[in-house]
Amino acid sequence: MSYVKIEVNMKRFIVLLFTFILLVIVNDGRAWSPIFPDIYNRGYFHSRRAEEFFDRGNYRKAIEELNRAYAFCFDKRERNNVLRKKVISLIEVGNCEEAIETIEKRELGGESENEFLFLKTECLIRLNKTEQAIKVFDTIINQEHDYKNKIFFEIKEGLLFLSVDSLVKAEETFISVLKMLHRIEEKENEIEMDKLKITLYSLGYINLKNEDYENAEGYFEFLGGNFKDEEVGYKSSLYYGLILGIKGQEKKSFTILKTVDTEEKSEVSAMKGYLFYSNGSFKQAKEKFQSIENETRLNKRIQEMITILSAECCYVLKEYSDAVRYYRKYCEMVTTAKQKMPGLYGLAWSYFRLGQYSNAYAVLKDFLMLYPGSPYLQKIERLSALSLFYVGEHEQAKFHFTRLLNIDAALQDKDRIYYLRGKSEFYLREFEAAQSDFDKIIDMFPDSRWKPHAMNMISRISFEKEEYLNAYNTNKKLLAMELSPTLLDEVRFQTERCLLYLGYYKNPIEMSRAFVMKYPQSPKSADLQLEVAEYYFLLQKYWEAIREYERFLNLFPEDKSNRFVLYKLARSYSQIGYYGKALDICKELSVGNDEYAESALVSMGDIRFSTERYKESINAFKELTKRFPESNMKDYANFIIGKNYLELNLPQEARVSFELVVKSKRVFPFKEDAKLLIAKTLYLEGKGEEYLEYLNTMIKTGTLELRAESYFLKAEYKKETGRFKEAMDLYEQSSMAYEENADKIRALYEAGLSAEELMLFDEAMDFYKEALAISPLESAKFGIEERIKRIEVIKAKLLDEMD
Repeated sequence: MSYVKIEVNMKRFIVLLFTFILLVIVNDGRAWSPIFPDIYNRGYFHSRRAEEFFDRGNYRKAIEELNRAYAFCFDKRERNNVLRKKVISLIEVGNCEEAIETIEKRELGGESENEFLFLKTECLIRLNKTEQAIKVFDTIINQEHDYKNKIFFEIKEGLLFLSVDSLVKAEETFISVLKMLHRIEEKENEIEMDKLKITLYSLGYINLKNEDYENAEGYFEFLGGNFKDEEVGYKSSLYYGLILGIKGQEKKSFTILKTVDTEEKSEVSAMKGYLFYSNGSFKQAKEKFQSIENETRLNKRIQEMITILSAECCYVLKEYSDAVRYYRKYCEMVTTAKQKMPGLYGLAWSYFRLGQYSNAYAVLKDFLMLYPGSPYLQKIERLSALSLFYVGEHEQAKFHFTRLLNIDAALQDKDRIYYLRGKSEFYLREFEAAQSDFDKIIDMFPDSRWKPHAMNMISRISFEKEEYLNAYNTNKKLLAMELSPTLLDEVRFQTERCLLYLGYYKNPIEMSRAFVMKYPQSPKSADLQLEVAEYYFLLQKYWEAIREYERFLNLFPEDKSNRFVLYKLARSYSQIGYYGKALDICKELSVGNDEYAESALVSMGDIRFSTERYKESINAFKELTKRFPESNMKDYANFIIGKNYLELNLPQEARVSFELVVKSKRVFPFKEDAKLLIAKTLYLEGKGEEYLEYLNTMIKTGTLELRAESYFLKAEYKKETGRFKEAMDLYEQSSMAYEENADKIRALYEAGLSAEELMLFDEAMDFYKEALAISPLESAKFGIEERIKRIEVIKAKLLDEMD
């Protein structure tokens, strides 16, 4: 082989080897540069790889490649370029903190400095560090020399000022932007329209927030008229219509809102609702807000607005339950403590108006912790004290009343606060402190409407301290004054109580009667008269109770307790056997659909059953089940209907009623009795086999008491049919199942009688002796000792005969 040929082959081998190495490099990201395995080109290679990953959205891989690229970049510009790309990738994956750390590694200065700072502001904004972002923007703006770039940065900063409600700073910034835009227009005869629109819109919004409607109107009218087909024009038209409505030009306002060309009618409804709200048309405002409250296309700020305003409308309209719902919803929608303040404040008031004082105080306690320097502090303390007072938490109520008095020494209703604090102290039995507060009202506020109330409380303090004469004398002074009807009634009653404890009356009943006679028109008189009647009823002095119930009906024929009194009067007559009187009253009561009509029908059915008027009793109970199908007495009615049918010797009809009781899902104490009475109906119909089968079923599935009674009934049936041996065994089983001694002895007695019938005297003696061992006293009722003696005599005779 010639040298030339070898040299050619060697060259071909080198080319092939280089190609193989190149392929390995291309397929392995960790390899050297594809051009020359040079350390200076490796940074470029990883940077290119990062761009490919970035374009595909694989930012984490891009970050890995950029880290490698940064390690092999030695030029300041290239290093900054790699860091910039890495920061953008980190922002894309949401890792803003690491992005800020990466920015700090940059080489300071150069043309990319402001770009890094701008990326830093983006990170700070995403981290909710708005104030730091604003400071960075200040640096950017001071360093920036290009007017167009400066405008861009100032607009961004202005929007940040708006996001934190720094309206003064925002206005200064956008006015500066507006001036620069005019300057560019004059120099270059060119208008940057997008930046102008956002600047004018922002200035309009700022003026609207500052209630400078004239200037705001100018901005929004211009934008709405010149950019109708754009979003900024549409929103400006909404605000323009809103301003006209606020200024009282409702007709023109609604005309503009109707002509806004947009598919998002919900925003128009929100604006209309706000206009109604601003003009005090709360019902119409609420209807507008409710029509869009579930609209998902509304932005978050508008949803928050319509929720809080819906709550306000409901509160003004005294629809406090709905107000609670909207205030709670609003508090869940917003995140910052500042945003929650109006929601929590309204929620507390709504709970208070609903009488849910515990819930009101729970909200107020949170409010005081979140906003200790709130401008509403005085109202919050007042509401806290009142809420606690109404739920009887007088220790805490006293604390808040005291704080309220300390917050504002010039309270307009200080006399009322002293009075309420004094009442809390009274309930805490801190009589000296209470007396001091009531004395302050009398001394410091001689013309106060709370003065007589304070005197009344001083009388009550004397009464509680058993100084009855002092209390009586204070009440006499009060009775000489002009008092409100409620207070007058209270003082009169307290005066009578003082007389009772001073020995003027023998007992409270006598005092109550005297009060009713003196003041029959008093709201307390009806209650006191009823208490007297109930007192006699509970003592079972039914004639006295009847007299007092009838006196009540004569004195207070329109009182709310009238039907209750009639019901108790009927029961009283029934207890002494005056069934005719009782039935007449029950008939009068049964006309209606309340609990007394229901009870009257039950009483009518019971009275007729007890007086053996069985058909009439059935009719009364059937009327009850028909008119009150959900009545708790329905099972009782069916049970007594069944007993009525048994008395009429209609066992089949009785069984139907008892089965209704058994099948009912209600708890009923006589359900077991109903099962036994079903068995009785089968017995009465002469269905012996069915009767025994039913008893066997109850023995298998029933309660212990039911099994015992079933054994006994089965034994009775066996005895009747002459099967004494089976009867004896069943009586014995029932005696073992019974829990009550009386029932055990009865069963043993019957077992003994069956044994005697079979001439099994030893077994009979065993049954009788077992009964005696359980209870001699109970056994005596059955004459068991006599049975034992009789058996002994019989056995002795039998022995004599055998001899």
